[in-house]
Amino acid sequence: MIYRLIVCLSLAFLAILAGGMSGTVKAAEAEPPKPAEEAKADESVLAVVNGEEIKREQLVKILLERYGQAELQDLLVHVLVDQQAKANHIEATDAEMDQVIQAEVQRRINDLKRQVMEGGMKWEDYLLRAGATEAQMRDNLKKQLLAQKDAKQMLKDRVILTKLAWYDFLHRDRYDVAQIQVDTEAEAKEVIKMLNEKKDFGEVAAQKSKDQFTASTEGRLQMAFSEGDYKIRPDIPGPEFERTAMSLKVGEVSAPVKSNVGWHVIKLIAKDPGKPGDYKALEPDVQKLLTDPRTTQTSQLYVWRLIRDSKIENKSGFKLDFLDQLRERVEGMTGKTKPPEEKPGETKPGEEKPAEKPAEKPEEKPAEKPAEKPAEKPAEKPADKTPEQAGGDKPADSGGTDDAKPADSGPAPGDGGKTK
Repeated sequence: MIYRLIVCLSLAFLAILAGGMSGTVKAAEAEPPKPAEEAKADESVLAVVNGEEIKREQLVKILLERYGQAELQDLLVHVLVDQQAKANHIEATDAEMDQVIQAEVQRRINDLKRQVMEGGMKWEDYLLRAGATEAQMRDNLKKQLLAQKDAKQMLKDRVILTKLAWYDFLHRDRYDVAQIQVDTEAEAKEVIKMLNEKKDFGEVAAQKSKDQFTASTEGRLQMAFSEGDYKIRPDIPGPEFERTAMSLKVGEVSAPVKSNVGWHVIKLIAKDPGKPGDYKALEPDVQKLLTDPRTTQTSQLYVWRLIRDSKIENKSGFKLDFLDQLRERVEGMTGKTKPPEEKPGETKPGEEKPAEKPAEKPEEKPAEKPAEKPAEKPAEKPADKTPEQAGGDKPADSGGTDDAKPADSGPAPGDGGKTK
């Protein structure tokens, strides 16, 4: 700030000095114009300091090092979305953009109302103190949003992403699932026994599930899932969990299923089959969902699916977090990471004892029944043929989930976890 002030004062002083001397300068003494070749600046030179040039490539290098990774990731997503928009001939109309911005204004008004009421004040009193009507506040918010740099282009991009996300959502089979997660197979069998005794699934989930989120939602996952989402959603613990859930009939409860985080009992709540047809065929349905409160989650999840299903070659030298995180998650879900050991003291009499130690010398310990050991991991099938990671990574529009790391940015549990 000090340097900027010094420069401004110096320029002002020089201007005054030049103005006072202007009458004494003769026209003949004016510097002759330079040839066009000399007047043309060297575009590679951004500045010259005491004869030392600052080149464009110096600045580019600094900017790449400082911002390149994040900007490249954003650019990759932009290209992926643009490719899909062109392939499906999707554009954003002025009416759609206005519809979306009105929904955003309403969202911000609702957030403000909630904050005001949580602070112990009535909304009407807040408006009186602010000296504005709600209509005026809406108008001001809309002006602020449209005054942002590149606001119209950002709004257009948002509408296109929203339309693509909901088209993808409607196009896929969706499975609404509840689950109870426990540490051991014995506990999973005990859960099934309780359910067979006609106990409510949600009640048992609240009592027994070790997963805090599903314990608080009657077992329900954050939102309905589609095939392959285990790669990008942390609430779907692996291919075996996903495959089992998809094989159930509505209302059916599974046998114990093992994952790398424990054992699960799964119930299929509902299955919504995907709608056939291209974008034009489903556009009327998409239009109805443009301002749906689940849009952010759905859009984020769609972006992660795009990354997951695309071939992305990273030749930049940057570490692209979302590609690395997707690869690590897929490897973890397909059995390349060591699952946690089961608790030894929770096996009931008459049931197989979980393999705490692999019986290094079975011939010296005949009493431990080594013949039973191979059967200790019946659920550990080859991880669903180890699905390929099509060149990289799900975020996340939402979907949940704000967002977009696969291992910890799956769809956020913001809409009650009951998306269908």
